[in-house]
Amino acid sequence: MVAMVTGLHEIVFFPMIYQSEASFIERIAQWGCWDEAAGLFDRLDGLPPAPFCQLDGISRQDIVRYGENVFYHPFVQRFLYGHGDNQTPVRVWQRKNGPARLRLRLMEKDEGSCWQRDAVADFQVCRTSLYWFNLDEGANEATATPQERFGIAILALEIAKTDQPMAVQYAQELLDRFRRIYPPYFSKGRGGRIPYEIEWQDAYSQHCHNAPPSRTDDRRCLDWVKKHHNTRVSYPVLEHWRWLLANVWEDAESIKAMEGLTIMEDERLPLMAWIACDDPRALTRQDFVRLCFADEGGRSDAYPYAPNFLADFDANHCYDRYWVEQPAGAHDWMSTRFMTSGYAFVTVGNNDPHFYADGTSGLLSHFRNHYFLMGLILHFQKTALLAFSDRLSGNVTQLAAAKQCGQQGAKDIRRSLLHFTSRYWFPDLTSQLPGPGTPDLWRHKLRLTSLCEQVMGEARELNEWLDMENEQQLAQTTARLTTVATLGLAASLAVATLGSDIAVLPSTGTGLVDSLVNATLVFAGWFGLTWMVVKHSRKIHLLFEKLASGKRPDSYPVARIEHVRQLQKFPHRGSVTRCRLHAIDLNCGHVFPHSG
Repeated sequence: MVAMVTGLHEIVFFPMIYQSEASFIERIAQWGCWDEAAGLFDRLDGLPPAPFCQLDGISRQDIVRYGENVFYHPFVQRFLYGHGDNQTPVRVWQRKNGPARLRLRLMEKDEGSCWQRDAVADFQVCRTSLYWFNLDEGANEATATPQERFGIAILALEIAKTDQPMAVQYAQELLDRFRRIYPPYFSKGRGGRIPYEIEWQDAYSQHCHNAPPSRTDDRRCLDWVKKHHNTRVSYPVLEHWRWLLANVWEDAESIKAMEGLTIMEDERLPLMAWIACDDPRALTRQDFVRLCFADEGGRSDAYPYAPNFLADFDANHCYDRYWVEQPAGAHDWMSTRFMTSGYAFVTVGNNDPHFYADGTSGLLSHFRNHYFLMGLILHFQKTALLAFSDRLSGNVTQLAAAKQCGQQGAKDIRRSLLHFTSRYWFPDLTSQLPGPGTPDLWRHKLRLTSLCEQVMGEARELNEWLDMENEQQLAQTTARLTTVATLGLAASLAVATLGSDIAVLPSTGTGLVDSLVNATLVFAGWFGLTWMVVKHSRKIHLLFEKLASGKRPDSYPVARIEHVRQLQKFPHRGSVTRCRLHAIDLNCGHVFPHSG
């Protein structure tokens, strides 16, 4: 028997990076289809129907927001809502006249009618919000450079269906297809693994926008990639997502307005899903695996991957504090299971209106508010770390092209990274149960800790390389000035002697004009000698080293310059190259300070 799903909420995150001279706020004004909310605490999304209705004399909005606020640590509350004079870096926009309903057809009939995949299903659109995270609050908006004006925008879209049961395979297919923003491949002239047809509707079920991506977007996607493959906007985003984001991918003017936009994810957006069943224990282990990894629908007795690969699935991907296999001797609510694969966070439980399906204080409310903010924070951190890694990689190229601009860019990156790690990187989000376990598992599957260590390591390597460059330049400048001072002393004695002779010339009957000519010739020669000394100070310095040590220094500068060039070309080989440079210095009788 096919297991049935009686309720489903899916939240999709669409993270984007904005890094351009025109600020994200100006983009929002240009689009003209978003209204800014008063704040994250006062937002209207994520609430049950009729958010302002009274419950025992208190509005549901106050009840939900109170539980959401106290769920997190104080430093996370400051990040989300701001306290006192500390302004929150999070800003929220709501879609003007946004869609209220979604009519969706996942597949065409010729793709198979099993599990009613070809049927049209109607979903309620519960949330259409755009969140902005400022990564550099210290940057002056009027004078900030493109590297300083830098932040993350995340579109959050929530759809729900609770009016009609569906097969668990349909829910699996929905999680797999709806989150894709462009086709991964084409089959029979249509995009693969994307919804066949999507129609946005208003609250009165009137047509807002109809997007049949599988039938019309194949040629457009190919032409787009061919035209923009060497730019950061080479993603052929599907039509229903373009409409939701005000068609910013549509024409040449929009392309110009997209300068600085980067999408760090592939075609599969991260998601969250709340799934209610009459009997969650009727789901097989194979069903749980497909839901956890957001894989396409399949047989309940067949694994989507090799069984050996899934041997540790329960231990590595499931948080089973409230899950028991056998109902005997257990509470009714001990049928709730949390699962995550990093890009997907899925909770499955019994459709109990008093606990799991309670939209005011039960798990459904926690999912749409507490856990939603948790996912928003974690995906913001991942996107920010990927953005920092991308900027560090680009800065190495900039250093090779223009050293001074590259050093300023590196300084901006270090400042932004310090700002991020000190204010927006949290070792822990909450101490309330089941809070500590779920974010830790989620963070582990997103590999945030290892990604942060990698980015910090890249930043340290960049700092060490810049410090070595500055120390080398300072040492060279000091050596040249020493050489100039040594020869300048001899030149000063010579000029002083000539000056004494010139002072005696009037007493010998030499005219004033002849004295001035002689003085001009002496000072011209002195300036010429100084210029030659400064120009060839390095060669003169090496000659002095040769005379002082009796060793041949010719191999030293050639070898060292060659390894310095290797370090500039391959900065990831920094440690090995610095060891070789130190060995060259010792073999040639020179000792230079090296960092790292």
